Amino acid sequence: MQNWKYHFYYTSIVDEGLGCGTSVEWIWKKHKDQQSPAMDDIQKIGTDGWELISVTPISTMAGNAGQTREILFTFKKPID
Repeated sequence: MQNWKYHFYYTSIVDEGLGCGTSVEWIWKKHKDQQSPAMDDIQKIGTDGWELISVTPISTMAGNAGQTREILFTFKKPID
């Protein structure tokens, strides 16, 4: 039976310039606290042999209830 290791990547999609707005386009832009845009990081994870197995939206219950604010990407890779 194959054994797997898992990697999780979490990113915000909050449009900081508009205050409370969100947009998936934000994963292609560099945020003030990031070294690079999230999509660059996600693509690097893929080229390192990780397989994307799920994308989970994370919503807030405060203010704009039900609005997706973050995204959790889950990857897996066989254990050598």
